[in-house]
Amino acid sequence: MTHLFSKVKVDLASCYGFTQILNKLDTVRVEVGNKDEYSWIAQGNQRLRELSKISNSKVQVEVFEGDHSSLFGERISERVLPHFVTLFSKQTKLYH
Repeated sequence: MTHLFSKVKVDLASCYGFTQILNKLDTVRVEVGNKDEYSWIAQGNQRLRELSKISNSKVQVEVFEGDHSSLFGERISERVLPHFVTLFSKQTKLYH
């Protein structure tokens, strides 16, 4: 069975002014494995990385060695949680 969306190719960035949207975000951090078995994830994140560079946004796309679930626990504790700790500590300072 062929998925309907696999036949339709649309550059959402050109349709919705994606770079302007990226510039409005305070922070986004995305991690993707260079051997991810879901090719659409790697392709989408590569496009996000390109658009982020073009627009000089705060979006961070990190490509790590591995597949979709490689070193999940380590990535959560060493990358994801510290990112949120930094983010939330900045927001807390804004409200004091």
